[in-house]
Amino acid sequence: MSSADAATVQVVVRVRPMNEKEQKGNTLPVVTASTEKKEVTVIRGSGQRQQRTTFNFDNVLTSFSTQEEVFSQTIEPVLDDVLTGYECTMFAYGQTGTGKTHTMEGDFMSEDNRGVIPRAAQAIFERLSNENFIEHTVKASYLEIYNEDLADLLVAHGQVQSAPYVRRFSALTSVEPRAGREAAGVRGHTAARKGHL
Repeated sequence: MSSADAATVQVVVRVRPMNEKEQKGNTLPVVTASTEKKEVTVIRGSGQRQQRTTFNFDNVLTSFSTQEEVFSQTIEPVLDDVLTGYECTMFAYGQTGTGKTHTMEGDFMSEDNRGVIPRAAQAIFERLSNENFIEHTVKASYLEIYNEDLADLLVAHGQVQSAPYVRRFSALTSVEPRAGREAAGVRGHTAARKGHL
């Protein structure tokens, strides 16, 4: 999918599987999802009072979707556009425990369970190794917005974050000529190879 063919913003829903506590408690699922129909149905109530509301999205990934499928259907289609100069942002949104960290990071040590960030880093550096790219610089930032506060997640554990470390999000975004959109105080980290990200 090229930038010319794609929507500016795409909304993809990933439904996580039930956790161990939910399974032990015989919890009934309140969400069903269909990848084919690209829809999620929320079920409220039970019996005759049950109400179903269906929502459509650009793509839907079910609890059976693998990390590879998430990557190949969300980020991989835009990587070539990124390498030709288009900007791309992916973010995960949802309540605590809904699988955001699993989707984005996953298990770095497991080939099958790596999230979209390590997969994207690997794919970018594989593409950059092509002889068509003579020179390149890769910069990455990884930030968290929580209750409208922003934190730079690439600062080493225990290292003091540079001011403004955490501030209201509305005060943080700025646009520098030719630099794109940035969050003040969040550093872009340069990486020479995928292991640096």
